[in-house]
Amino acid sequence: MTARLDPQEIIAASERLLAEAQQLIDQADAKLRSDGLDPAKFLSTAASEQAEKEGRALFEADMQAIEREVEAERVRLQFHNPQTNAASKPVSGGVRRPRNMI
Repeated sequence: MTARLDPQEIIAASERLLAEAQQLIDQADAKLRSDGLDPAKFLSTAASEQAEKEGRALFEADMQAIEREVEAERVRLQFHNPQTNAASKPVSGGVRRPRNMI
């Protein structure tokens, strides 16, 4: 079973995690500055590239969905309008003569 944590313990743990995350961010910023890069510009450029990739992926997904819808509509129309279907055309290609009644 999971042990019940005191709310104060949960708050202390979350504060430790936040402090650790902030320390890692500060280290990354220091590394970027040591390489001669502005951290804010670097992050904005990385974010715009990520947004472009996400946008392209969403666009591709939309295009695939549109293609599926168009294909489904084409099949539906062929099913409801069999005279346009090549398989339903007569093989002889001519008009049938009426039968003589006996």
